[in-house]
Amino acid sequence: MAKIKLFSLLFFFIFSLVSADEKIYSQNIDDWQVNCFKKGEIKNCEINQVVYIDSGNFRLEFKIIYSIMKKDNNYFEIFTIITPLGVNLMQKAALIFDGSNEQINIPFIKCETYGCIITVNNKQDIDNKNKIFKLINRKLTNSDSFMFAIDAFYDEPIELYSSLKGFNKSLELSKSKL
Repeated sequence: MAKIKLFSLLFFFIFSLVSADEKIYSQNIDDWQVNCFKKGEIKNCEINQVVYIDSGNFRLEFKIIYSIMKKDNNYFEIFTIITPLGVNLMQKAALIFDGSNEQINIPFIKCETYGCIITVNNKQDIDNKNKIFKLINRKLTNSDSFMFAIDAFYDEPIELYSSLKGFNKSLELSKSKL
């Protein structure tokens, strides 16, 4: 029995080493961080920012992630926001970029143990999400900041502000690393 447990433990350890992503690059650029990974022949770069709300005894963490993968000279790009658990999934999240009164509404995809996920990408053709991604992408590269709001069963929605300082440089750097 001990040999089986030891073998299982050794197998999972070796498997985790083989399947782990190899970090090939990391850099902070103003308010954003760039992390590039390689898994086999696939390279992926993530541009991310973490925004916090401190409220007395607890701290809420929101992750904003822009992922880029390149295959056959085509980019696959994904914009994701991960919120804490406890949001109203029936209400779409709202994004408003500085200098614009236009509100972009994005539905939550699902919730996991680490949070609830809002995501769009440049390859989705379902429900005009490709158009939404193109609009968000254009505004990310042409704005200084954005606000996003979520309904979390409070009297007012939770509003967070994200600086886009360094986002364009991070995007250019990420594409050059792929």
